[in-house]
Amino acid sequence: MKHKTLNLLIYFIIIFSAAIADEWINSENKIIKTYSFNNNHTTYKIFTDSTHYIVSNVFEKKYSKKYSMIISINEKGELQKKIDLKNTNNQILSGTKLENGGFLFVGYSQPRSDDWNKIYVVKTDKDLNIKWEKIYSSTNYDNKGYSIAELNENEYCILGNTQASKNNALILKIDSNGNEKWFSYLPNLNCTFATHMIVNKKEEIIVAGQYLKQLFVAKVNKNGKIIWNYNYKDDKNSHRLYEIKNTFDGGIILVGNTTQNKQKKKDILIIKLSNDGKEEWVKTLGNETSEVAYDIEETKKSNYIIGGFALKDKKGELYHSFIIKTDSLGKQLERIDLDDLSSNKLYDLNIDYNKKINTITGVGDIENSNKSDILFIKFDEK
Repeated sequence: MKHKTLNLLIYFIIIFSAAIADEWINSENKIIKTYSFNNNHTTYKIFTDSTHYIVSNVFEKKYSKKYSMIISINEKGELQKKIDLKNTNNQILSGTKLENGGFLFVGYSQPRSDDWNKIYVVKTDKDLNIKWEKIYSSTNYDNKGYSIAELNENEYCILGNTQASKNNALILKIDSNGNEKWFSYLPNLNCTFATHMIVNKKEEIIVAGQYLKQLFVAKVNKNGKIIWNYNYKDDKNSHRLYEIKNTFDGGIILVGNTTQNKQKKKDILIIKLSNDGKEEWVKTLGNETSEVAYDIEETKKSNYIIGGFALKDKKGELYHSFIIKTDSLGKQLERIDLDDLSSNKLYDLNIDYNKKINTITGVGDIENSNKSDILFIKFDEK
């Protein structure tokens, strides 16, 4: 199918609805761009250096075929390169930028409609040229890769979900060429659904996800043994985790949502843990509508930037994204609401520290009635 790129040469000034926004951001450098290559996009990831790299999953008409796409754009939002991963019927769910400048992406593949899903991994160089693609599977079981991390230049770690284990969890270690070295089903982990993984400077593995209605965070050693486990919160409410990051002080920050309010709507949930899994503080941020926070980034001043979206109508058809800045304890300082765009969902943020000011970029989707486009935003803090 011939691809079309829309709005590549059109710039828009973002008009933010929050009154405080003008005090926070530099209006001169605000950019919003949309890109369309097919009928539907789901855009979860952005990497940023001198170029922006956006990962999006593409669905053809009537969802007859799905595949993943990686595009690179320059500082002005102009398209530089696009690669389509069409060799397998795949979806990328996460990725990481390697120390050598290349990239690793993980998700799942279903080459034939009668096949079980398999863990799918692709490695590229810094220019997005594919070095190798690999598929990992357990016979007659459904498998998906949800997170991937670089342990060192010769070892990568994959967190997967598999029906082959009682708790649905799998950790797979591979070498730099994609050869399998070791795996564990993490039998001692109390887990319903493991979705997130990070590695700290000591090459210690932190996994996180859901255990029933609770969210969990656990540290795992190189042999798959659980060192500590943290749970929040065993009550009648629902608590969901959407992102986990290392912090500059050696701790862990995570963000998601909770329904622990009288209206049972979704509020933003932020939790700070120490390196040994001790809870340091918990903060909830509520609004009049249900909101979901999908990403959190720490600034050099130990503030946090949070991105996500709010549901604006009861039919589930209208979404408006937000970006929130908090202090080091999760107290809200600033907020931007993208109310003046079409229905939009913001999934991932990056902060560029190369300048005296922070440059914040984000990606997600613009939702229309019959299709969705890739959304890219960029602004500088004052």
